[in-house]
Amino acid sequence: MFFLHQKFTKEYQKLQEDIFNNLLKKTHWELFFFVPYFIKKYFDKKRFSENKNIKIIFYNFTPIEGFEFFNYFCFEQNLGMPRNHNVLATSLMLSLSLNFKKIYLAGADHSWLKDIFVTDNNMVLLTQKHFYDEKTAKAEPMAKLGKGERKLYEILEKFTLTFKSYFKIKKYSKKRNSIIINITPNSYIDAFERINKNDI
Repeated sequence: MFFLHQKFTKEYQKLQEDIFNNLLKKTHWELFFFVPYFIKKYFDKKRFSENKNIKIIFYNFTPIEGFEFFNYFCFEQNLGMPRNHNVLATSLMLSLSLNFKKIYLAGADHSWLKDIFVTDNNMVLLTQKHFYDEKTAKAEPMAKLGKGERKLYEILEKFTLTFKSYFKIKKYSKKRNSIIINITPNSYIDAFERINKNDI
């Protein structure tokens, strides 16, 4: 939705423009900006060449499912990833491809289940809290690619695929001799080893 703003609302168009402008004006350090490969034809790479600190890296997040050896081959060749329905799964796979050996998860609550409810009008509402809006986040319908609102079964299916993908990522991390450690208190993610952040 973020990159294909031409097809969606003015709100997403403005969000993209604001973020891109800030990236270009305020980035005074080396920044690797990972962009989904299917966006390449819409992405204004020339615009980003104005700031030499920003390096654009295209990645492929085509969902890969099948035999393990086939999956791992595809992951290593940047042909795809396990199904990812949020930025965390993608970030973990990119971290593994960059050969990080110890990856810590902080702020990965994933505690949406307690923040979902259905109104008397059968509207499904979810309060998606982030560190920057925890006190101001409101219950809202979950958008479906900018085209309508998701039903409860669609939201739960999305959650199922998200949590399942973490187990696949955990298994793949072991193959790469890497470890993913969740240091988020009260996190709903049950795939990764947990330790208290104070014990690091």
